[in-house]
Amino acid sequence: MKKLVRLLFIPLCLALASCNDSSEESEVKVTAIAFNKASANVYVGDSFKLKTKIYPTDATDTKITWSSSDKSIATVEGGKITALKEGEVTITAKNKKSGVTKSLPVKVKEIKEEERYDSYTILMYVCGANLESDYAESSQLGGIGLATRDILEILSVPNKPDDINIVIETGGAKKWTTAATAGYGDYDIRSDKLQIHHVEDNKIVLDRTLDTYTSMGNYSTLQSFIEYGLTYYPADKTGLVLWNHGGGIQGVCFDEKKSSDGLSTTEVTTAVSGALSSCGMSGQKLEWIGYDACLMSVQDIAEKNSQYFNYMVSAEETESGYGWAYQTWIDDLYRKRPTEAFLEALVDGFIDDNGGINSSRNDQTLAVLDLRKMSAYKTAWENMSGALKKIINSGNSEKFNADLIKKTKYYAGEYVESYGLFDAKDFVNKLAANSTFNPGESYINAVLETHKDVVLYSAIGKGAGKSYGMCMYYTYSWRTSWYNDYSFTSFINWKYIVDTYGG
Repeated sequence: MKKLVRLLFIPLCLALASCNDSSEESEVKVTAIAFNKASANVYVGDSFKLKTKIYPTDATDTKITWSSSDKSIATVEGGKITALKEGEVTITAKNKKSGVTKSLPVKVKEIKEEERYDSYTILMYVCGANLESDYAESSQLGGIGLATRDILEILSVPNKPDDINIVIETGGAKKWTTAATAGYGDYDIRSDKLQIHHVEDNKIVLDRTLDTYTSMGNYSTLQSFIEYGLTYYPADKTGLVLWNHGGGIQGVCFDEKKSSDGLSTTEVTTAVSGALSSCGMSGQKLEWIGYDACLMSVQDIAEKNSQYFNYMVSAEETESGYGWAYQTWIDDLYRKRPTEAFLEALVDGFIDDNGGINSSRNDQTLAVLDLRKMSAYKTAWENMSGALKKIINSGNSEKFNADLIKKTKYYAGEYVESYGLFDAKDFVNKLAANSTFNPGESYINAVLETHKDVVLYSAIGKGAGKSYGMCMYYTYSWRTSWYNDYSFTSFINWKYIVDTYGG
């Protein structure tokens, strides 16, 4: 009897061992944790949910425990971070089974007195062009143009305070989405007239139809719109959004009804300057300018705009056709969050809408630039460029182009040479490592330090590579420099290098 029991027992033990081995083999451990932000700024009393992704996606134990380095500054529960008092804190997610952790630096700020406001006006200059007409004329996207889609996103956000104004000028497209298709009101946006509207009760309300159609690529049209907004919708703070195609220093807002006439950077600043003067606001600045357009985060453009705005929002790369995700930041505007807060939300919303920072298929970029710091940056860049002028000569200019420019992160893909946009910080980093052209540590460090001050906040998709928020202009084989055509840059030493050794 004992012998029989023993014989039966042995196979049972083997079977159990086999099951245990199978269990061990089927376990898939967490190897990485990713967040949808690289860092975060938040105001006292606010909270936000941090989006988390676990790798590999088939990990068997994905339980996350959360911790805060200082619970008196900010707490975290289930990924929801709540800010309690001003300071800096680190939020950490940990998978206990694997030991893998991921940390997020969080800066908690008090709302400063100058950041508070009773009223705010956003002026949207929406030059629809083919981005509107192509889709309005087809069944794609339900026959709704891309400009109309963004207007609908704004109208989808509830609880607009009476002292927050969104004023929209429409034009620049051969065809607009009909009211019946879009559902934004009881009338159509006209293609044969320029119109000005405002947002009210989640609809757009027509303010006026302009008698004469003038190109939206003409500075006087933009100036008249800004004057209208400042006169009829005065506010503590005013932001200006330019919606359309963008071409870097070639311009923005190309009106397809007027042979694609566009606004150069000089025309934009001329329009703003003229509007401020005619409204008795000379010497004052508007709060921010945003380019919902491609390729506009260029240091020359930022420097020019610094005379008239405190902040600028812009992309280094070509923007996806859908443009900004307006519903992701209009809510913060309506809640009267400070400008920096809702501009950061704007950046995050755009990047998330295109797949997030962890997607290798997402090559989108967007940044908030602090234009108040632009003067110091320009000085540092010009000093560096002055030193470079003494190093580069006709005999080694090809080496400069081949070893530096062509190896710097560039934008606009196959059209790089017609736009000539390269990431400014990536260039300086490569310059620092180059034994032939490095102008000296002091020049390099000055640019990098001031660049850090200017690029207040940026986010990029993983596919964007070495993108740090702001481009420089350079052309290494294009026959005509846009500097020569528009002559608007204040980077004189750098202009000399481009005009002498580029092209």
